[in-house]
Amino acid sequence: MIVKRNSSEFKAVRDFVNEFVNDHSKMKYLKLFSLKPYEKLEKRILLHRNKKEEAVVFDLELEALQFNLLDAGHKLFKDEKSGLYYFKSSSASSSIEVPFQITKGLD
Repeated sequence: MIVKRNSSEFKAVRDFVNEFVNDHSKMKYLKLFSLKPYEKLEKRILLHRNKKEEAVVFDLELEALQFNLLDAGHKLFKDEKSGLYYFKSSSASSSIEVPFQITKGLD
């Protein structure tokens, strides 16, 4: 399901991510995942499992998330079954970018 840029859900996601950038204590509420190009969401890998490398990898993926939220060329989608959000360049694209999940309810 596509999440339109002018929808309240898109704005809630964007506001949560922007708020998170200023307050890393909310790390437990944001899960970032990685995928190989053209793989399905079921093959996702949680990025911040390794505590030693957690901050670096998490910050890099967070930058990509922020960029995609600002870039009108990327469309935000939501997988209803898993609750994961992700970006694609178009609805027809099979390449999923920056999958993430917000575990705290969006206001």
